[in-house]
Amino acid sequence: MVQLLTRTCAIVVCLIAVLMALPVPVRAYAVLSHEAIVDAAWETHIKPLLLKKFPQATEEDLSRAQAYAYGGAIIQDMG
Repeated sequence: MVQLLTRTCAIVVCLIAVLMALPVPVRAYAVLSHEAIVDAAWETHIKPLLLKKFPQATEEDLSRAQAYAYGGAIIQDMG
């Protein structure tokens, strides 16, 4: 009886360990959060710094730079 109880307890512990080790799917909200941070900082911080460093930058250049900022913000969320 004691051996059966010990074996049952060991099986339960192993099952719990296996279930806890399984990956749980999560929703990808981080990508949108990082893009929102870029949007929030673009006009007040990032764009003025770019224009100070590159005064001849056109709107097309700034648009391309914003796309690169989005890419840099979401690269850590890939994978």
